[in-house]
Amino acid sequence: MGQAAGRSARALLLAAAAVTTGCAADRPQQPTPVAASSSVVADPSAVAVPVDLVTHCGIRTVLLDGRRWEAVQPAPEPARLPDAAGVVTYDGTTAGELVLLDDDELRFTVRDPLSAADGQTYDFRPVPEGAPPEPVCA
Repeated sequence: MGQAAGRSARALLLAAAAVTTGCAADRPQQPTPVAASSSVVADPSAVAVPVDLVTHCGIRTVLLDGRRWEAVQPAPEPARLPDAAGVVTYDGTTAGELVLLDDDELRFTVRDPLSAADGQTYDFRPVPEGAPPEPVCA
């Protein structure tokens, strides 16, 4: 990882509480404890940051420290699975980790055993400056 990417990785740690996705890009997300290991980290110096992403409108964009990122392949919100009591809980978020692989590549890995997408990864690329804002979902 280059020096600029290293600075960006440190910024990622500092900005973890400012992560949002989908249509709720103005709602800050607080990091939550999740598994810190990730087999998808390309660079061993990359830092995995636990987050709860707002995904009720799907996995389309992430706003991280004022920079908007677009999913390479947007996806619908991952389905929830029932817990041991057979209850499906829902709060509009998906638990996982963000890893800044380099200055222009961000990866979200779902880390939630009650998500049908547990272990799946979603890659994001930065949105060019001056691009129109993302439309609000219904």
